[in-house]
Amino acid sequence: MPLLGVIICSTRPGRAGPVFANWFADIAAAHGGFEVKIIDLAEVGLPLFDEGKLPQLQDYEHAHTRKWSQTISELDAVMFVTPEYNFGPPAPLVNALTYLVREWAYMPVGFLGYSLGVTAAARAIQTIRLTVNALRMMAIPESVLFPAYQQTLTETGELNAQPASEKAASVVLDELLRWTKALSGLRAKALKR
Repeated sequence: MPLLGVIICSTRPGRAGPVFANWFADIAAAHGGFEVKIIDLAEVGLPLFDEGKLPQLQDYEHAHTRKWSQTISELDAVMFVTPEYNFGPPAPLVNALTYLVREWAYMPVGFLGYSLGVTAAARAIQTIRLTVNALRMMAIPESVLFPAYQQTLTETGELNAQPASEKAASVVLDELLRWTKALSGLRAKALKR
């Protein structure tokens, strides 16, 4: 069964990302098409990009880069759970993408966006699509979006998602699974180089 990485992209204190990542991971597990692994960029703790050689060479100097490379190489698809900061993606997401090249290649990617306002991180998602496309990732068109996300949280901080959000998550998972199967040969070749 393919492995889906659900990556929490915000690292700031008080972030809502873990709530949405856990919700999506539960939906993905029930979907049955993927094994699911939650990856928290706050726990990964990558410093600002600090490799002396180009990432495509895969000649990594630092243990944190080698560990990050291994983590991403094991995945078959990824779901980025991201807020929007100043109309763009969080810096830790951009930094995490910058560290690697071949490890991302031919990996299907979906997005779950959330924000305090009405945009639901749609601008951040649109911006980061340029980067993932340059890394030869396949960004599926559908996303799961939570505008004014604080209205979907209970008093205890649990997510009270609407059926439309669950349906959107199911559509994203179906597409991720289709693309995972379609790209598996290309991904395997890219990782062997």
